[in-house]
Amino acid sequence: MDESILKAWERLQEYVAACPHLGMEEWVILQSCYNGLTPMSCDHLDVAAGGAFFSKTVRGAVDLIEKIVSNMGWSEE
Repeated sequence: MDESILKAWERLQEYVAACPHLGMEEWVILQSCYNGLTPMSCDHLDVAAGGAFFSKTVRGAVDLIEKIVSNMGWSEE
């Protein structure tokens, strides 16, 4: 989809909230989010992760995205 980190994460959170019965595992959500990002956004996540984004644990990856998203939201206000 070539989305920003903020837009991709918000969209995925909306899908998960709308369809909790699907029971998607967090790693699938993370992979879907990452694969929908622009190449630059993927690079930003990799740099923020200190290497490869997928070298993080699931909890570490979620925490990293949520931190980035909260900082993006702050800068847009």
